Amino acid sequence: MTSHLQIDDRDPTLGAAFSRDNVLRFQTPCRTKALWQLVNSVVPYVLLWIAMVYALEVSYWLVVPLAILAAGFLARIFI
Repeated sequence: MTSHLQIDDRDPTLGAAFSRDNVLRFQTPCRTKALWQLVNSVVPYVLLWIAMVYALEVSYWLVVPLAILAAGFLARIFI
């Protein structure tokens, strides 16, 4: 049984066309998607920093899980 997404070995141009069509969709930037990615990365990061400042007044051990989450968001912002 063959899937409709499989590339036929007998036609070498079919694979190139399939890849080119997939890549063409992502060549034009979308500013709204990019802005949304920035917002849903930077805002939680800043909120976690604020939460860490307040949690530090209560207990150091409350800061540790928040710092781990903030590190994940920092990696997301960096990428």
